[in-house]
Amino acid sequence: MSTGLAPLTAAAMGARAHSLAANLAAGQGSVMAAPISADALLSQVRAAVRVLRAQAVP
Repeated sequence: MSTGLAPLTAAAMGARAHSLAANLAAGQGSVMAAPISADALLSQVRAAVRVLRAQAVP
């Protein structure tokens, strides 16, 4: 996603993807729960990237 972007922009995109993945992982159960495990976080990275790509301006 960040190929060809300025380093600060790429870092911001990575932070946003991490934040969204954590939010998705925390909401996997019947209630929002924290803390979450690394496995739960990693399991949601692809979903977070899909959401961010769908929101991206072409």
